[in-house]
Amino acid sequence: MSVSCPIKGTAIQPSPFLSRKAGMKAAELSRFLKDVQAISLEDLRQNHNLWLLLANTIEELGEYAKAITVEAGFKNKELKESSKEEAVDAVICSLALYFSAGGDLEHLVEYGNKKLKKWKKRLKV
Repeated sequence: MSVSCPIKGTAIQPSPFLSRKAGMKAAELSRFLKDVQAISLEDLRQNHNLWLLLANTIEELGEYAKAITVEAGFKNKELKESSKEEAVDAVICSLALYFSAGGDLEHLVEYGNKKLKKWKKRLKV
């Protein structure tokens, strides 16, 4: 079963790795991506530059790394956010880098699917 996506008729296949409860509707995901794109580009226009955006992305990855080491019991520190929440921050920053490089939703889906196919070939599913 595929779900129609508003990105030029692209079909999104539900992931076998996500439960139905955890899966997002295609429209919600599309809206989220469009919001990240618009906010990222406006932030670049008003405040930030590419280097600061890259620094923020690296910072978020560091916070994710800290969270997973604490959650695994290697460090005894208090966390403000879980590793899952820190991963969302890192994803948003990474998408902002993508959009600041001129990326768009259509290319993200097309090229992302190409990369996922390559990754999937390595898996024993």
